[in-house]
Amino acid sequence: MIQLSVSAPDRRFPASVPSTELGTSGVQPPAVGAQHWLGYGLALLSTAIVATTFIISKIALRTVSPLWFSVYWYGAAGVYAALYARMRAPLSRPLCSPVPCQPQLAKELRPRAWRLLLGLGATTAISALLWFTQIQLADPALVSFFGNLSTLFTVALGMTWLGERLSWREGAGAAIILAGALLITYRAAPIVWLVFGMAVGQNLLHASGTLIAKRAIATLSPGSLTLARAASTSLFLAAFGMFQHGGWYYPPAHTLALILVGAVGGPFLSYVLFYRALALVTASSAALIGATRPLFVLLYGFFIFQTLPLAHQIVGGLLSIAGVALLFSTRQCQPAF
Repeated sequence: MIQLSVSAPDRRFPASVPSTELGTSGVQPPAVGAQHWLGYGLALLSTAIVATTFIISKIALRTVSPLWFSVYWYGAAGVYAALYARMRAPLSRPLCSPVPCQPQLAKELRPRAWRLLLGLGATTAISALLWFTQIQLADPALVSFFGNLSTLFTVALGMTWLGERLSWREGAGAAIILAGALLITYRAAPIVWLVFGMAVGQNLLHASGTLIAKRAIATLSPGSLTLARAASTSLFLAAFGMFQHGGWYYPPAHTLALILVGAVGGPFLSYVLFYRALALVTASSAALIGATRPLFVLLYGFFIFQTLPLAHQIVGGLLSIAGVALLFSTRQCQPAF
């Protein structure tokens, strides 16, 4: 795996400025151990924020379809990311650059980055459509429990794409996650099996997007990556929606207001923090921390909707979290790049 610092200076900058000595602000970067803990903290904060998406979308999806909810949700996130990148130029340069770069997103993009971003937008668009459909059909906590399948796919793809290794303990953790998923679906209604099938496809796409972002973050800043991801996702879905419905859809005013407020956290701030975390810890570690999301969703849902999944479904969900914890306990904390 490539290390966070590089041995040769970037050709865009004077050779007298070694990339191993200066961070993005021109000062000595923090110690490696501190970077790990910062990455873990950012990933956990991102998880707590993205959990609000389950609650906000559950309310909004009463009056808008998953397709058009996704269009406005990611479109608003793209606007917020553009404004944020405009106001804070430091977010618009690669984290590992020795000196500040050009702030414009277009100047950060190269042919390979464009391909990665198109792939990220396409996978996120389909994943979002499946995800919000699940939330519309089932309890948000149940959907969040199924979301731990993304951990399995991320670890598996991390082994394939990034050369990360899986120990026997991690294999046991993966088996426990699967057992938890099976327990959730035990004697379940047909709608739960439908949601489970959608969750398998959605989490595979989500895991693929995580690994694509992992590669893109080497050359793009978190702010630029969040902007490109949100904008491309919204455009993909908007084009599909206009083709399917023959025109643009305008949601009710109160629903639009809820989407605009909720999009500050879910698809914008949470991903800025998550992409920052990816620059400091491995993709698998970031995904494993994100697997605690069902606990936040369970807590939010209980206080707002006063509902809980069935007892055996909660046990299955807790089993999946335990499997993730076992995976996480055996992971070596290595730099992201």
